[in-house]
Amino acid sequence: MSAVMAVIGQWIRRLGFLLRRGAWEEELRQEMEAHRAQMGDPAGFGNTLRLREEAQDAWGWTWLDDLLRDTRFAWRTLRHTPGFALTAVITLALGIGVNIGMFSFVNGLLLRPLYDDDVVIVSGARDLSYATYRDVQEGTTDVFAQLAAGSTEFLGVDAGNGARQALVHSGTANYFQVFGAPPAYGRGFTSEEERPGAGIRVAIISYQLWEQLGADATILGRVIRINGDQFTVVGVARKGFQGVSIPGPDVWLPLGARESNVTLVGRLRPGTSIEQAAAAVATVGRRLDRAFPTADKTYSLEVDRPGNRLLFMSGTRRGVLNGLALLLMLMPGIVLLVACLNLADLLLARGHVRRQELAVRASLGGGRLRLTRQLLTEGLLLALGGGAIGLWISTWATRSLVASVPPLLPVAVTLPDVSIDWRVLLGTIAFTLVATLIFGAGPALTLTGRAAAADLKRQAGDEPPRRGGVRIGNMLVAAQIALSLLLLACGGLFMMS
Repeated sequence: MSAVMAVIGQWIRRLGFLLRRGAWEEELRQEMEAHRAQMGDPAGFGNTLRLREEAQDAWGWTWLDDLLRDTRFAWRTLRHTPGFALTAVITLALGIGVNIGMFSFVNGLLLRPLYDDDVVIVSGARDLSYATYRDVQEGTTDVFAQLAAGSTEFLGVDAGNGARQALVHSGTANYFQVFGAPPAYGRGFTSEEERPGAGIRVAIISYQLWEQLGADATILGRVIRINGDQFTVVGVARKGFQGVSIPGPDVWLPLGARESNVTLVGRLRPGTSIEQAAAAVATVGRRLDRAFPTADKTYSLEVDRPGNRLLFMSGTRRGVLNGLALLLMLMPGIVLLVACLNLADLLLARGHVRRQELAVRASLGGGRLRLTRQLLTEGLLLALGGGAIGLWISTWATRSLVASVPPLLPVAVTLPDVSIDWRVLLGTIAFTLVATLIFGAGPALTLTGRAAAADLKRQAGDEPPRRGGVRIGNMLVAAQIALSLLLLACGGLFMMS
């Protein structure tokens, strides 16, 4: 415990030094000068500048001081070459932005949870009817706070913006309560509307469909046609609500309006584990097997805590979805790689112009590691600028793309939310760091591996021997051309399909 308190005290002391560093350094300087003046032999006191630096190392963080110095120097260096800096930032912004945009889509499609951990899916070996749902509901009241049922299908919908196929979900009255997502406007369904055979034709439309209809405040009470039948709009779902699948429905109907086999979804009671729910559901399944025995199938009811469920892949394994995410990220990754190779070539060319500067710094004691770190810091500043602009570009472009997709699709669906969250921010940081290593490490190691004495002896107009640099540059150009041709081929195949 004492060791932990000592470490905490040390961190507090170092943070305090950083917060009042200027005043602390001035106090230290004055104290050293006073002691030096009191000595009979001032020279015997030692080098005050070196002593102050040693004291600063003891009170602060040397690595942080080095990072700040490298950052300031990198900023000054890039300011002297604004054309290069602007070109590099724009190149990285496009490469990183494309990857952020696709990652935002993958995040909304596969990574961002549709609901919290208390929501579970109940499935069985045979198709489940409304009567089975009621049996399960009555036998599991001690584990489920809410248990709802529903089914999704494609139906013809005409909401006044043209008839088209759309995903329509028929659900019980408590369906929205399971997800804790009551309608944004209007009301949900009633128990009477849920009853099989009720035939009460009311509907709740998605927030996206409401926006496509002009976000009309008088939408409640409007009549829409579904498979030729008239339904009255009684509510608008919460923005981003999709239910249990991606893509989400555009319209919700009460289960009594369309009878079909159902899927069960429930919300666990506080403090209830999924194992307790599975045991309770299995007990109901065994009771149903005894009451309604069949030779081919049992009920075998199970409880799952699902991740995101693609509508047409809900029965597949997680590995298939991970493969889909990898495939979606492949082409943007190639775009970023091409951008990094392009920038690496520019950095090599710029490094040959700076050869004497690097040689001077090496001759003054700057080791290869120190110079490499400085060049990587310059690359990191460029990548941070490109990442920030790329994040802004991707946000605007992704939202515009998602908004433009629904009218082009042959069916009406609710697309996933692609807004920025902590996963996208972490992805942006990762893309930025990876880009820095790809385009910065190679040129930095190549340029700092030069012989300092040879570069110092050359005159300003001399052209250095560039066999190695030319060879590396040619390889970078060849890689860019090959990857670009690959992108063109993949893009062409995608458009044709």
